[in-house]
Amino acid sequence: MKKRENGFTLLEVTVAFVLFAILLESLWGFFTNVYIEFIQFDKKVVLDNEANAVESFLRDYIRLSEGIKITTTDTTQVIESDPTGPYNIDIIDAPLKEIKLKNQVYDAAANGGAGGMVDDFKTINLEPIVSPTQEQGLYRLTYGTNTISVLIENIKVTRYKDSNLVKFSCIISKSKVPTSANERQRVKLAFTESIAYKEHITP
Repeated sequence: MKKRENGFTLLEVTVAFVLFAILLESLWGFFTNVYIEFIQFDKKVVLDNEANAVESFLRDYIRLSEGIKITTTDTTQVIESDPTGPYNIDIIDAPLKEIKLKNQVYDAAANGGAGGMVDDFKTINLEPIVSPTQEQGLYRLTYGTNTISVLIENIKVTRYKDSNLVKFSCIISKSKVPTSANERQRVKLAFTESIAYKEHITP
């Protein structure tokens, strides 16, 4: 009887390759899911930080301003300067357009060179982004020449009649990776600020 030679038969090699392919497919699916979850978690952290930055920025500038006018895309002025005046109106979920802020600053050239306090106006704008990339939102929030955020999907303003409180509801978003750009990852935030004692800014 002939002694069997060392090595593997074709059947053994085939079975080994099949088992290896099954194991590799399982490992590939596992690590792919882990990678996608890591990317989505990382982007969730980015969106959370962006949302906190937008909220802190708007809160700080509204609180520090002496005068304010909040305008929505339908040109409705959301402002409370006089409870009986024309600006005591009811606004529910109107898209934000701009926030105009007024403060007093020192100007050495004022009063004929004697110096003095003058009005200083700054504007926060929400501008549509043309052809947004997957890593951007639909709007850009700017302050002067500075960009505060490019990850905004929308900001809506709510103010109820006979109330000094203005609510901002904001969605920060960007596309999920590596999925389709149409599947966006979102963070929602809402905060309320009082505009009592703020001077109304006329156009």
